Amino acid sequence: DLGKSPYANADQVTYGTFLKVCENLMPPSDTRRQLVSVIFKKCAKDGQMGKLVLDQLKSILPPEQFEEMVGFSMTDHSMGWKD
Repeated sequence: DLGKSPYANADQVTYGTFLKVCENLMPPSDTRRQLVSVIFKKCAKDGQMGKLVLDQLKSILPPEQFEEMVGFSMTDHSMGWKD
């Protein structure tokens, strides 16, 4: 568990890469959507939400699920996330 590692902390690259792996290796399903939701919540809680993570979420989720999960539409860029 990288979250408990004394050597490294998860950052937006870690979360974004994990989301990309989910997209590439898991078929669209409720299980994938639930896992993406857990990753999103942990990323946000850790303060690591950034463009890379949002781009991966846009890629993996339909627009309505993206908006439901993050709280704004795919075209709204006013949230001030990390670049």
